[in-house]
Amino acid sequence: MEGLREIGWGGALRFLFWKGFEGLFAAAFLPPFRSLLLRIFGAKLSGPVTLEDVRFLNLHRKGGLSKLSLGKRVFVGREVLLDLAAPLVIEDDVTIGPRVTILTHEKIGFKTHPLREHFPERDGPVRLGVGCYIGAHSLILQGVTVGTCSVVAAGAVVTEDVPPWTVVGGVPAKKLRDVRN
Repeated sequence: MEGLREIGWGGALRFLFWKGFEGLFAAAFLPPFRSLLLRIFGAKLSGPVTLEDVRFLNLHRKGGLSKLSLGKRVFVGREVLLDLAAPLVIEDDVTIGPRVTILTHEKIGFKTHPLREHFPERDGPVRLGVGCYIGAHSLILQGVTVGTCSVVAAGAVVTEDVPPWTVVGGVPAKKLRDVRN
């Protein structure tokens, strides 16, 4: 009940609406049908994309899928979680491996949680630059930009911007090398 009090009846109705969308999206397993559903429900697509078994978080927040922008030839692998509390921009030729999580917000519990005064809710847009690759099981946190043609190694936790043409890895992610070397 505390969740309902926080989001209100309007938020609860939006939540139910988007749960229905998620069911349709899962049933439409062919990429062209998924692309069509994304466009119909407000996402911006520049061209053909392939989204496998993708889950969405925070669709019920104002704006829903309108905060998702996908470039041409984007590939999103299995069991990927995309948070849409804030805008998420995935530019052309981006590849996202399986089980990647991209968060655009951080929130601890309900408003009554004792840690909320020490860790207030934060959100920020995430941008994945042209041609970057996000390895399996990576975590991209709110407010991060991954630069053009950068590589995020499998299992990395990205808490800061990644410069273009850079390979990062680790927890937290650190620069490992330049792509061109």
